[in-house]
Amino acid sequence: MTVGEESSQSRMALIPSASMDGVAGAEAQRLRKTYCFIGLFILYTLTGMLFFFYVEGWNPLETSVFMLQVLTGIGYGHIAPVTCAGELFSSFYILSGLVVFATILGWILDFICSAEIGAVLGMVKHGESKDMEDSYRKHQKLDKWFHFQVGCANLVGLSFFTMLLLKFGFRLDFSSALYQTSLIVFKLDSLCLLDAVDCWDPEHKGKEVKWLIWSILWYIVTYSIVAHFIFATSNWLGVDPQATVSRVSRMTSERFHRMDQDADGEVSKREFLQDRLIRDGLVSKQAIEDILENFDQLDKDGSGKIHVKEDP
Repeated sequence: MTVGEESSQSRMALIPSASMDGVAGAEAQRLRKTYCFIGLFILYTLTGMLFFFYVEGWNPLETSVFMLQVLTGIGYGHIAPVTCAGELFSSFYILSGLVVFATILGWILDFICSAEIGAVLGMVKHGESKDMEDSYRKHQKLDKWFHFQVGCANLVGLSFFTMLLLKFGFRLDFSSALYQTSLIVFKLDSLCLLDAVDCWDPEHKGKEVKWLIWSILWYIVTYSIVAHFIFATSNWLGVDPQATVSRVSRMTSERFHRMDQDADGEVSKREFLQDRLIRDGLVSKQAIEDILENFDQLDKDGSGKIHVKEDP
């Protein structure tokens, strides 16, 4: 096999096909979405950079701050277009920003769900070496508590640092520093609201460059910390809809008759698995029936097993 053929096969492996299902198919689909997201974000960024450079005369730093204002919804107006073409383009650019931001949230949610699924599989795989009462819910609760503590610590540290910065760096009195901290940290406005911060100089004398860089870094750091705190808090204090991967410590008569669906006096591994998946809320009964129906369609001779020769 040549190097070109290997490269071609590697690229084809990234594209979901009808023969790719289960974990492989989901992973390939997730990778494809990631590439699409990266391409969308690059296109969105380059389009804004080029347009605002030629139409509004903004440099890349000014466009970056404006783009972060659009994506995060924080501090809009500190940098804004002044031409008719710029205002018209910005209307569609802001709408596109909502799509990009929704894509980012979807990508993050997909990553979180993948981590949750991996944790479930890990708990099931190592379940035999743990106590009977141990479950995925207990592990998940400890993980949520840890992230909640980290989120609180990060937010307190950020607020304290901002308070000191405004008090001693910008010479604000205590009440003003506390008020401005609440606005800046909790994302009601950006760092550009301060009188001493010049995020935009229409004459482009260069004095605003350091504040533009500072604002970009401030957007990224503070938004990440606050977003993590909100997510961790909602996970910890909110309603937990997650299912539990429980273990059966003993087989009662009622449970046995419920699992023995074919009433042959025995509970097979398939019957046990099907019952636990449904009872633990990991999958619906209808989904199980659809999967079994799909198996019966592939089982041409009705032997209960699928052979390679049955594949047309």
